[in-house]
Amino acid sequence: PHKRRGKEASTAAFMMQAAYEYDGAWHYASQFTGKERDAETGLDYFGARYYSASIGRFMTPDWTSAASAVPYARFNNPQTLNLYSYARTNPITFLDLDGHIDGPSADVVEDPDHAKRQVDGPKDVKCAQGESCSAQNPTLTISTTPGATNNSGLSFPAGGSDIGSVTAEGRGWFYNVLLTGTLPEGTDASNYGIVQTFKDKTTGVTDDGKTFKANSSGKETVAPNGSWSTTRGNILNAVDSPGPHNTVGGKFVDSVTTNIQFKSWIVDATGKQVSPAVNWSVNIVVVGGQLKTATAGVE
Repeated sequence: PHKRRGKEASTAAFMMQAAYEYDGAWHYASQFTGKERDAETGLDYFGARYYSASIGRFMTPDWTSAASAVPYARFNNPQTLNLYSYARTNPITFLDLDGHIDGPSADVVEDPDHAKRQVDGPKDVKCAQGESCSAQNPTLTISTTPGATNNSGLSFPAGGSDIGSVTAEGRGWFYNVLLTGTLPEGTDASNYGIVQTFKDKTTGVTDDGKTFKANSSGKETVAPNGSWSTTRGNILNAVDSPGPHNTVGGKFVDSVTTNIQFKSWIVDATGKQVSPAVNWSVNIVVVGGQLKTATAGVE
């Protein structure tokens, strides 16, 4: 085997190459985006896996240490479902630093053609010099005040576009709530989502005089969620309408008391929590088939 003697050779922008010498000649090991090319296989080593420049794809599928059916997938972007592609099949805009389609490394790298270049990564936003472009952290706001502005452009599942209580004819009694995620400026909010846990305690009486209890708990995704969520730049909006329905077991509800406790937070494309959790609740009381009180608030 040949003994390698390391030497750094300066080249333009991010296409840096590490040169080494053997048999009296210089050979360049680093090729595409500065990754080292194996002389025997012709493959570029990205850390997590090997990339073939000749066919423009990775030789093995992307992977993650956490269990995932489609690692780093963003289901609103079909290009992320291809686990062999390089940087979402968009190398003009994105770089892949470590061999993951949307891995943990995230920078904005300066190159000859772009003053700022977004690297394939969902969370961090950095300037070309490596400094943070914004000190802002992801935050989630829950709007529960009746009459508060709903500037998301979304209609609520229970109907209407106003925040607050609503009686949905033939369906039940609900409380319209707006969830707003704010990401650092320059971040694409479509790469994020909102999830929440809930604990529902409901008791009531049906129109035939029988009492019932309907307690439940679980975890749900409120964004992305079809027509009930949307993104605009670094803003992620979702609407929710929790509350009791007007039938139980085929019987109409005469009176009901519902208390639902929520804990909501923002997640990145891998499902990792990136914002503080927000606790909020909804309380609804119905008497004689008529809405008596409906309140909601953030703890």
